[in-house]
Amino acid sequence: MWIVYVILLSGVIADLPGPTPPFPKSTYITNITIGDSIHRATGDTWPTTWAVDGNLYGSAGDNSNSKMNFWKIVGSPDVPSNYDVTLINNYPVDYNHLCSTQNAKPATVLSLDGVLYMSASCMNYGDNPAWNRQHNLNGFFVVSNDFGKTWNNNVTAPDFFKGRLAAPMMIQFGKDYSGARDNYVYAYFPSAVDGQAYWCNNDYMLLGRVPKDQLLKRTSWEFYIGSQNGEPTWDSDDSKAQPVFTFHNMTGENQVQYNVGIERYLVANYGFIDPNGNPRPFHQPPMPDKHRSQLTLLEAPEPWGPWSLFYRDDNWGDYGNYDGTFPTKWISSDGKDMWMISAACCPPDAPYYLIISKVTLEVSAN
Repeated sequence: MWIVYVILLSGVIADLPGPTPPFPKSTYITNITIGDSIHRATGDTWPTTWAVDGNLYGSAGDNSNSKMNFWKIVGSPDVPSNYDVTLINNYPVDYNHLCSTQNAKPATVLSLDGVLYMSASCMNYGDNPAWNRQHNLNGFFVVSNDFGKTWNNNVTAPDFFKGRLAAPMMIQFGKDYSGARDNYVYAYFPSAVDGQAYWCNNDYMLLGRVPKDQLLKRTSWEFYIGSQNGEPTWDSDDSKAQPVFTFHNMTGENQVQYNVGIERYLVANYGFIDPNGNPRPFHQPPMPDKHRSQLTLLEAPEPWGPWSLFYRDDNWGDYGNYDGTFPTKWISSDGKDMWMISAACCPPDAPYYLIISKVTLEVSAN
C-alpha cells in the first residue's frame, strides 16, 4: 500500500518509485481501502462545495466547448439511481474581462451563507519550456446568488491575488460552511520557490484566512507566518507568509477538506513523475500518451499541520489522475467512509474524466 515497486522487462526498468514524501507515517489513520474508479462525467479539475440546498456544486474546465463551466451534482454515488451530474452554466467567467491570457481554470468553489463563491486563476503555458507547468498569473473571485445559473464577475479585481497567491484553494467544512472552526474562511495557496504559482509540481502551500463577511476585501486577508507558544500567528503582509506544507517539486493545486467525524483535515496531494521516478510536470514536452502521477493522502489536526502520510500510490489512476478531493457531503458521520473525486486526462474515448472512488479508513482508538 505504501509504495508501487519496479517491474523489470527485458532488462529495462519501468516506473521506478516516485519521490519520497517528507512526512511521517500517520499513527492516527492506520489503514485505508480505495475502491475501483468509476467514470461519471467528462470535464477537468472538479472542485466542489456542499450548498445550502443539499446539493454539491462544482466547476470544471475544458469541457462542453468552454474553458470553464459549472455543474450541479445531485444525490450520492452510494445510490446510483438518484445520482446525477447536470450542467448549469457553460460560461460562468467573463474571460475577456478577467483574463488577458484567454486561459482560465477554476480553483475552488465555496458555499457560504447561501452564496456560491468561486475562485479562479488566469494562466499561461510554456513560459518556462525547461520546466513547463501551467503558470497561474492572477486569481480572483466570482459570485452567484442562484446556485450557479448566473455570476457576478465584478466583485473583485482580476489581480485580487497574484504571484504565489494566484490560486486560492478554500478549505471545505460542512453544508454551506456549517461546522467551520471559527468565523474565518481559510484558503491554501500552492506555490513554488520562484515566487510563482502553478497548477502542478509546486513546492509548498501557504495558508491565508479572512473574516467570513469580508472574503471579497483584499486588505482583510492575513497569512500564517509561524507560531508562538503553540498558537498560530498571522500577518496581513503576504510576503511574510511561511509554508504550512512542503513537498519539493511535488505539491499539487490542492483543496483541503475537514472530516468532522475523525477531526482531521485531509488533503489528496498529487504530483507528476517520469518513468525514472523524477518530478515531471504534466505539460512538459514531449507529451506522453499516458501520464504518471503520484497520489499522497495526508491528515493534520490543524490547517497549519503537522501533516502525516496515510497513503501513497506512485501510479495513480489509469491515465495519471489529479485534483483529488473528498466532498464533505459524501463523508459518513463517523468520518470513516468517504468518496474521492478526481480528474484525469486523456483517455481514448473522452478528453477528460470526472472520477469517483470509495474510500474507507481505519482509525486508531488512541
